[in-house]
This record gives sequence, structure tokens and C-alpha cells, in this order.
Amino acid sequence: MALDKHWNFIRIPKTKNTTLTTWNAADEHVIQCVSEKETLHQTTAIFHDRFGYLSCFLADQNPDIVIYLKSQQTAISKNLALNKININPNFITPFVHSVEKKWEVVILHIPKSLDLFDLYLQIIFRFSDSNVVVYCAFMTRHFTKSMLKMAEFYFTDVKQSLTFKKSRILTLCGKKENIAEKNLIRTIFYNKTYLQYSGVFSKNQIDFATRFLLENVVVEKHEKKILDWGCGNGIIGIFLNEKYPDTEVYYVDDNLLATESVHLNSREARVFWEYDINNISGPTFDLIVSNPPFHFEHENDISISLDFFEKSFHYLTNKGRLIVVANKHINYLTHLKNIFPISEILAQNSKFAIYQCRFTRPC
Repeated sequence: MALDKHWNFIRIPKTKNTTLTTWNAADEHVIQCVSEKETLHQTTAIFHDRFGYLSCFLADQNPDIVIYLKSQQTAISKNLALNKININPNFITPFVHSVEKKWEVVILHIPKSLDLFDLYLQIIFRFSDSNVVVYCAFMTRHFTKSMLKMAEFYFTDVKQSLTFKKSRILTLCGKKENIAEKNLIRTIFYNKTYLQYSGVFSKNQIDFATRFLLENVVVEKHEKKILDWGCGNGIIGIFLNEKYPDTEVYYVDDNLLATESVHLNSREARVFWEYDINNISGPTFDLIVSNPPFHFEHENDISISLDFFEKSFHYLTNKGRLIVVANKHINYLTHLKNIFPISEILAQNSKFAIYQCRFTRPC
């Protein structure tokens, strides 16, 4: 667990933004904190280790590594191998039913989504030892009082550390008893209720960009196979499939909480838990629809979306169409015109634009 060891890390998915890193001071801070407490030989779990920095440092403790992104799983595996750490990582998901031994130490990098943080705390509460100590790392600029309220709901003793490189640690002890399980999140759109797990984009209401998309997209007669990329709870694909019942819809998302949410809303849905469209083994599509992400956590980065645009070119039929909704200020049209022969604005309002891309214009 030597802090001065030289490590090499890569980001998965890859980014063209060279200013983005694979860890920050909060990750360094929590490793330093755990090292000083001499937590070796205690059963350990790691939460929200995006690229593997924490997993590499704590590999000797054979930790349970809780993942929810397919890209996260890939990144951790690749970075363990890159740093010649020869272990078979013990990945578990938020849907785990049991653990081999209850956790005595938990290291957690607090995510941007406080709903996801709350879900993590629920899992920790369920599978940890009564004397567990939880170290929650965060950058001070991201602190909110809600973090404390959530921690205090599950633990009696919540302490905040001094600042280290503009980061802090919340240390949680004294696990409470008899905490009730929390319900699924419900969203209503056009009198239909959609369910989703905590940590999935857009809570309790459909986001305005997706609403604008669904109010303006018309599926053409020849468009029978549809891909909903970055599907979230599946609302785009399900809505289109119900409106056009002769279509066959596929759903893809990097977030396992999202893909499992799709199953809550459509039992027969064809769902892929993937971050890279190239990993999908299936047909080409007549229509690909997406409300793509332009940020990850606290980072703004359109690299993932641009990569998707480039790859979607190869997954469309000759008459295929790509439809994307996004904030107008991102100006995806400039990028799309470099990929598709025909790229244009299908609809727009004061905040959002819907882009339509084709190989040829319909007859």
C-alpha cells in the first residue's frame, strides 16, 4: 500500500480531453487515512472506484469491489493488469444477495449522485460488520449537508476530517439497527409509471430533453429495429415501442442500475449492459435514438458521445437514421456533419436541439 509507488492508469472509456485524470486528491486522502489506521487483514470493500486507483492500492487486502458500470469493471481489470497486480478482482454489483464475510472496513469515493451515495450506504448497512468503519472521500468543493444527513441516517458517529489537498474524509461508525429498505423511484409520463433504481439519470420526473425528443420524433415506416443508446430506465425505447408496436427495440447502457430498471418496466426488453456499442453482438439498426451524456460525475466530457456517433455510423442500415437530443450549447451538429453525409436539426427550442443524421435522403 506504499503511497510513493509509481502507478500507470488508463481511462475507460477513452477520452480526448487530456486534462482529465484517473484519480484525485480525495482518492489519495482516503488511501493515506486507511494506511495510517493499519486496516490490513480486515475484510474490506471498495465503492465507486472509477478507474482502479483504490483497487490497485488495496489489492493485497483482496477487497470486494462494488461496481455498477461496465466501463468501471473493464477499467479496474485493465489497470490491475497494467500495474502487474496479479489478482482476480472480486467484483460484486449493487444487486448482490450475500457476501462471503461481512465487511469490517469500507472505502467509498462519494459519487456526484447523492441517490447513488444513499444506495451505497444501504448496501454497506446490509453487508457490513456491526463494528464497521466507513471512510467516505470527497473534494471539499462538492460537499453538501445532504451527505451528512444521509450518513447520519445509517450511522450514529459521523466525523469529518481536516482538509488534505482540498479534500476531506467522512468517517462513519456505530451502525444503527433496523433501518427500513427504501422504495424504488417512480416517474410518470403520459399516464404511465416507470420504475427505476437509485443512481439512474433523472429522478421522479422525465428530464426536459427526453420529453422534447419524444414529443417530436416520428418513427418512419421502414424503421423496424430501434436502438435506445444510453437508455436509462428505458423510457425512450418503451414509449416508441408502445406507440409503434411493430418495432423491435434494443436497449444499451453502461449503468447496470439503468439496464435493470429497463427490466422493471419491460420484462421482454432486449437489454445490453455495455459502455461500447462495438461490444453488442446483434443486428444493424434502422433507427438509433439517444439523449447522450456530456459529463461524467463532476467532469464535462463529450468524448463518449463523439465516440458513439462515430461507431453508430457502422450500426445503421443504408436507410438508417440517428436521432440525438442535446443541450443547444454543446453544438453536436458540427461533429455530426464530419461523420454523416446528411446531418441537420430536426427540431429545437430555447434549450435543446434534436439532430437527425442519415446516409441518404428518403425518396
